[in-house]
Amino acid sequence: MAVWGLPGPEVILGQFYPPEVSLFPDNFDPLQVRIEYERFLRILRSFPLEVEIIQDRLVETVEGFEFPHAPKTLKDLIHKIEDKGLRIHHETGRGYLNNLDLVEAFLQDDLQRLGERKAIILNYLLSLHREVPLANTFFGRDQSNVLGDKIFFSRMRWPIRQREVGLYRTAYKGFPQFQLGGENVFLEGGDGIMFDGMCLIGAGGRTSLEAIIQITPTLLRCEGIKSVFAIVHPDLDTKKMTISGPEMSAMHLDTYFMPLRSNLVVCCLEEASKRDVFQVINTESGQIILVPQGKFSDFIQRQEWKVIDVPIAEQRQHGTNFLVVNDKIIIASLPENKITLQTIKSHGVFIYQGNIRSITNCGGGVHCLTASLKRGET
Repeated sequence: MAVWGLPGPEVILGQFYPPEVSLFPDNFDPLQVRIEYERFLRILRSFPLEVEIIQDRLVETVEGFEFPHAPKTLKDLIHKIEDKGLRIHHETGRGYLNNLDLVEAFLQDDLQRLGERKAIILNYLLSLHREVPLANTFFGRDQSNVLGDKIFFSRMRWPIRQREVGLYRTAYKGFPQFQLGGENVFLEGGDGIMFDGMCLIGAGGRTSLEAIIQITPTLLRCEGIKSVFAIVHPDLDTKKMTISGPEMSAMHLDTYFMPLRSNLVVCCLEEASKRDVFQVINTESGQIILVPQGKFSDFIQRQEWKVIDVPIAEQRQHGTNFLVVNDKIIIASLPENKITLQTIKSHGVFIYQGNIRSITNCGGGVHCLTASLKRGET
């Protein structure tokens, strides 16, 4: 399993930009985001899982590269980040300047873990290399997805997130990879879920149907995938979405549907009823055809699955966006989703509380923080 690692000064800078740039819905506390993420990491590491920290892999990979415009010392790095925060705040009027007092403490943690040069390179790439910092990078699910035996790299919908994919691709060097091509073709990792021999991919606000069509021939050659299904919201178009649009409440498949074990799924059927299912078939002649399967809610009910139906109010609070550690343990995003969590618990599942309120205010839950590097038996 992979996670990005602790959010740093790039998140502090991100709050100074308007929502249409940063994708952060409102002002938030960067220190609390970091504390919650650190607590989540401690929970994750308490299990017998191999957890890769992607930012550490990244700096190891690029250590020999030349970065002529990078600061030479940690002190210079701190000044440049603080100066950038002041400038952007004066331009936008957003965010809280006292959060800049956290920059040095965040960087000291990187210094102790990585050493000065690697800490400078990492934070230069995230905060200073381009005008807009990579403030959303800690949501590590969206940049890629392991489907079958390949990593499928995303083409992110929003500009602030598009450069993240290059960082992850560099860190994942050596893994079997697939890269999308074409204009207006978008794919994000939270929309792809493998379950019961199926590859289910959501299409709507963040992933386009064109992307699903493009990757289907490769998917059907992957180990463990027998069929591909597109879960399509007919009223959402990746080309027309805004940060305040309807996509935000259920932007990816993992925000309203999550397998729990081999015959049990957790789903907000109200959200599922808004989406149509198409089986994506690659014919012998190489033509891709879409075969309608009805509404996603009806499709789910036809399978031999038990369904835990999540109330729409709890889906809006990341009730389905939890991390399955194994078929008896999950890590939930928020304790407030009492109906969903109690029903999951009644199936013999132990629930660890991530309690990541400030992180969810930035737009994602526990599942959004993690990515698979290898799939197999739990």
